[in-house]
Amino acid sequence: MVEEPYKLLIVDSIMALFRTDFTGRGELAERQQKLGQMMALLKKRLYLRKGKGEQRVAKVVDSPCLAEGEASFALSDDGVVEYKE
Repeated sequence: MVEEPYKLLIVDSIMALFRTDFTGRGELAERQQKLGQMMALLKKRLYLRKGKGEQRVAKVVDSPCLAEGEASFALSDDGVVEYKE
């Protein structure tokens, strides 16, 4: 990602990374703090929400190179597909 430009970053199962690095109740507060920082950073450019039925909406909120806007999509067995009503 440093060497080539990218347009979309999908983070799947981010909690697994934090569960591996922080184990036990003694590290719970630190884990939650680090997770909150990571989520705030990821949330700064793209906002995802559930629409009607199978519709999902991705909204660009804060991007250095894109205007604010949104797009609808759906999740299927084939992956991310165009949402059709």
